Amino acid sequence: CLTRLRLDHIHTGLYGRCLVTLSPISGAPLPASKFGVRDIVQICKITNRGVRLLSSDLKSGKLTNNKSGGESERKSSGRSEDYQGIVYTRSRSNLTVAFDGDALNLLESMHGRSVSLIKLANDVTYSRLGIALKDLVRAGKGAVGFSDVTQRIVKMRFTPSSVPNIPSLPRDQKEIIYVNPRLNVEQKRAVHLSIQTNGVLLIHGPPGTGKTTTLIECIRQAVSRGQRVLACAASNIAVDNMCERLAEKKYSTVGRPGEISLVRVGHPARMLPTIMRHSLDSVVRRSDEAEVTRGIRKDLDRKFKEIDGSKKGNKAKRSLGKEDRRRLWLEVKELRKALRTEERKTVERSLSRADVVLCTNSVACGRELKNMSFDLVVVDEAAQALEVSTWIPLLKGGRVILAGD
Repeated sequence: CLTRLRLDHIHTGLYGRCLVTLSPISGAPLPASKFGVRDIVQICKITNRGVRLLSSDLKSGKLTNNKSGGESERKSSGRSEDYQGIVYTRSRSNLTVAFDGDALNLLESMHGRSVSLIKLANDVTYSRLGIALKDLVRAGKGAVGFSDVTQRIVKMRFTPSSVPNIPSLPRDQKEIIYVNPRLNVEQKRAVHLSIQTNGVLLIHGPPGTGKTTTLIECIRQAVSRGQRVLACAASNIAVDNMCERLAEKKYSTVGRPGEISLVRVGHPARMLPTIMRHSLDSVVRRSDEAEVTRGIRKDLDRKFKEIDGSKKGNKAKRSLGKEDRRRLWLEVKELRKALRTEERKTVERSLSRADVVLCTNSVACGRELKNMSFDLVVVDEAAQALEVSTWIPLLKGGRVILAGD
């Protein structure tokens, strides 16, 4: 737990995320702790009775927002998950936390107060696994929204006594020109099978035998044939590894001028710096539609600066009263609503234009990829993943390649 922190600065990220910078009230460096980038945290207040989550105050309609420590009544519809965030960056003097939910009520109450941060267990993945199981049941019952191949794969897995016949693709007459000239005979055979397979292809081999190299070639061959690919793995580092290899410029994609269009979906704090330009946040900000959201973002940051200035002893403090601050927060809420609406449209367009979308297995059922389907789904390090997590991306594709040892 980190105690006696103050709010230093607020700015905006993708989907109107609030990026909140916190530092010790004393001005000293942050004490030694196990808080690090990607940790899930929640803001709380330390009392004589123990730890009290600020969201509890919001849900009960109580906010301690005056210097005397008295409680003022206030209506709020806050949910505890709205006030949980992910550590975005950390330095010697401060750390920045990204809040995804509607945390403005909490942020408004934090100004001028001493708060603390506690680490939380991450239950998001387990919630997504539960959603995957429900989708799996629906696919097994032949629900609308799943491809015929997906439904046959589900039937084959859970009713092995009646293995369905999955027809082969028409033989691809196009000559295979391998992008990577260093592939050995077995790797080339696996790539050839990936082009002809209409169901599931398993690529098995001990560590260091070139499974990921083979997968990258399979992805490039699929893209050269106009197919969209979803590339997943159980861990962020494995996904980033695929992204780095696909982004290499020393090999050009057969039949496709320029680089492969890549989008890495997930929280930027969980990605390697080397692939950050392919993150969804970066792709959206570079898109043609970004000008609209850029203007809204500037307005938001301007409002946050006005609010920050009113709390830092500047001249603005004498000119901004309680009603002025309330008005500013209402304007911030409206701007964030408009920003989320525009960015959702931009995100959908960016993902629909991508040749390859990369993410972890659990993120594949996130809001960004909801209702999206792909021609080919690739799962690396499949043996390291839970079976239920692997079903999340599998249910989004027509063909599947699993690689592992």
